[in-house]
Amino acid sequence: MNQLKLFGFLLITIAVQSCCQKLYFKKDELSWVKPYDVDDIFVFKSDKNNIDSLRIVRKDCTKPKDSRECNWFVSYYLSESVRIDYQVYHDGKWSNTMNLLNLEKRPKGETNELILRVFQLEYFNKKTIKEETYLSSINKQVSDSYVFTKDRAYVLDSRIGITKFYWSESLGLVKYISEQGETWELQTLQKNNNG
Repeated sequence: MNQLKLFGFLLITIAVQSCCQKLYFKKDELSWVKPYDVDDIFVFKSDKNNIDSLRIVRKDCTKPKDSRECNWFVSYYLSESVRIDYQVYHDGKWSNTMNLLNLEKRPKGETNELILRVFQLEYFNKKTIKEETYLSSINKQVSDSYVFTKDRAYVLDSRIGITKFYWSESLGLVKYISEQGETWELQTLQKNNNG
């Protein structure tokens, strides 16, 4: 009788684990991560002529693995995901590596999980607000941008306090405003040799 119970339990476990669904991004769902490649450097200039640089140090795209790795106690899905890490050059020194973005595919009918961390302001699946912005440093109107404000964020420790930033689907981070009111705008992008 115990062998029959054990066999039944194993059969159910195998059946449930094999039911895990693999989730992949559609091409248009990757607009949040498209502007970034490892070793790209984004140079920002402030309205007080100060310079900050962001260097992309990691971009990992993880595809769903074998269904046997599915842990149905946690989830019935194996999802594709992307993680981007960066360092910032501010006040004459490079920061420690920080996480810029995590994006994970979710099942149909659910919003993909997006986590943005810009200078340690964290936005986790918040409703995005589309707002055009003008970049005076390069004389360009950016119409595909979203605005994120400190009052809608979780604030992590940061040596660069910001109150607002703008994220463009085509360019990535394009503008941010410090707690002291200094406005920083994307000035140049130095693409890596593979980009």
